[in-house]
Amino acid sequence: VEFNAKWVQLDRDYIVTVVRDISERKKNEERIARLNRVQAILGGVDRAIVHMSDRRKLMDEVCRIAVDLGGFKLAWIGLVAPDGAVQPVAQAGATGYLKNIRVVTQDVPAGRGAVGMAIRENRTVVIDDVARDARMAPWQERLRRFGLNYLAVFPIRIAGKVEGSFQVYAPQAGFFDENELGLLTQVS
Repeated sequence: VEFNAKWVQLDRDYIVTVVRDISERKKNEERIARLNRVQAILGGVDRAIVHMSDRRKLMDEVCRIAVDLGGFKLAWIGLVAPDGAVQPVAQAGATGYLKNIRVVTQDVPAGRGAVGMAIRENRTVVIDDVARDARMAPWQERLRRFGLNYLAVFPIRIAGKVEGSFQVYAPQAGFFDENELGLLTQVS
């Protein structure tokens, strides 16, 4: 709510107050800020694709862009090893989270989280509150320690086959809506 007050001099002193509900304007401003953030990520990734021929450097740059321009606390790319383990190959932000992490693609506890599901099911997986999602139980203490509460995972397809995933972690729930997630899917 926005208040404007001013003195008006008549026969007596009066205060005139105008009250205006600006909640819709604030929502629109927040939505524009989120869309600008996504556009900055897409633009940065597009520039990196054009200028970088080394795959590893490109993946590192995508993660850096997601953290620096996207406002994420952590971004990483994992590729599937022959044994089904998801190996971090690029990362930026709160990378300590990834130290000795175990994520697999099989349907076992270490593979039932967002990363394993996204790769196994070839779909985007979003978890708004990782602390309350039972699928994230193997990693909840680690996530809490690093202040990671929101997670979106996008499968990476190479020649039509899912070869890994791109993960972004944010400090609060509801970091992106469906339209913004659709734009981020383009990154993967």
